[in-house]
Amino acid sequence: MLGKAGGAGRPSAAQAALKRQAILEAAQEEFVQSGFRGASMRRIAQRAQVSTRTLYNHYADKLALFGACLEFGSEAIELDLTETSGTLRERLLAHATSLQLAMGSDSAIKVARLLYREGLEFEELRDMARQQFIDHQVQPVARILAHYMEAPGDAEELASHFVALVLAKWQRTVIFNDPLPGEEAVNQHARAVTDLFLSGAGDQLRR
Repeated sequence: MLGKAGGAGRPSAAQAALKRQAILEAAQEEFVQSGFRGASMRRIAQRAQVSTRTLYNHYADKLALFGACLEFGSEAIELDLTETSGTLRERLLAHATSLQLAMGSDSAIKVARLLYREGLEFEELRDMARQQFIDHQVQPVARILAHYMEAPGDAEELASHFVALVLAKWQRTVIFNDPLPGEEAVNQHARAVTDLFLSGAGDQLRR
């Protein structure tokens, strides 16, 4: 079991973070192996080396735990939204690279395939995945674009087009099992997508 250092008192923030990570990694493994329907909270607790009671104290049910796994995976997409330096191309290029690397992890690919398989059956999973897509993939780009638009009302629509371009090769990996690109291929794709997007966006963006 994951215990408390010193055997008394509340766990430190670091210990709590490690416990959360252990639970979510165990949950992700269970969901990927057994699917959402077949996943067991008891087995997840065993994998994470916590009691079932502790697991339910953190997450009310399997759906809440799955949502937490999606959120945990999205944390890998790093972007400092307060940073406004650099050209629009530089900022989009950095995000395109970061997004590809984050979504290209083995666990992200497996979770995406799970959503493709079971999303039609479980509307709640689709809703969670859609919200994660908006919050962690589209909105960061929309915030960047809004800085360069006279009328930022269209920023989210433009951002969704950009993300679709960035993740085109990733989707082929998820659906067709194409090999993931290496680092140089990721960089090349990010450059090509960013330039194509900026060319197509035309006068809507100040560069």
